[in-house]
Amino acid sequence: MYENRVKRVLNVMVTAGLVLGILFFSSLSVKEYLPYARNRIRTERLQKEVAGRNEEGRRKINWKKLRKKNKDIIAWIEIPGTKVDYPIVKCPTRSYYLHHDAEGRNSILGAVFVQPETAGDFSDMHTVIYGHNMRDKQMFGSLHSFEKKDFWKKHKKIYIYQPEQEIEAAVYSTYDILDSTDTYLTAFDTPDEWEEWIAMTTEKRYYDTGIDPENTERIITLSTCSNGRGRRSRYVVNCVVESVKNF
Repeated sequence: MYENRVKRVLNVMVTAGLVLGILFFSSLSVKEYLPYARNRIRTERLQKEVAGRNEEGRRKINWKKLRKKNKDIIAWIEIPGTKVDYPIVKCPTRSYYLHHDAEGRNSILGAVFVQPETAGDFSDMHTVIYGHNMRDKQMFGSLHSFEKKDFWKKHKKIYIYQPEQEIEAAVYSTYDILDSTDTYLTAFDTPDEWEEWIAMTTEKRYYDTGIDPENTERIITLSTCSNGRGRRSRYVVNCVVESVKNF
């Protein structure tokens, strides 16, 4: 009798422990998931509020409404075939928007951003745009689709919208690289240095796109973290500006 009672007590304790363990890890999963869900909802709400479509199917941004959200917003980026469809913000201090969303709220997902020294009209010969590599493909997580040439064949263009212009650029190179290497250079002292940099980006690419930029063309690099290559590894997509439509 006593032994049976002890067994029942032990079974109850084990069951309770299992239930508590399940509840504990479930709460961790929910807590981890919430920022992703919250950001997705906010993004969809913002898109509906300020980002319509024109007759050509391109984004038509209500800049008056968007600028009221955050004065640091300078553009909107869209990459067909991916989840990239966000405002671009310019950091007031270096990497500020790594941990703040496009409306300035604290966020582990951050925002799509450029650094303070970047020309706000994308007139630099080389502009770098940053975004987190999120596991659910938000922010720049879906950039990794360009690792496959078959995807690139169907989705070669990126679009950047501003009140005064629309920039269309073509993806010509994509590869993984260590952070703070020459890929991130944005200032060049001579035309030869610029040509060498362009050549470097074409040499590193994972597949031949048949697009080799001239030394007079502007480059936009999209940068995010690599998949499974270490904390310092970055994945980049190089794009050459093909046309600028002024309004």
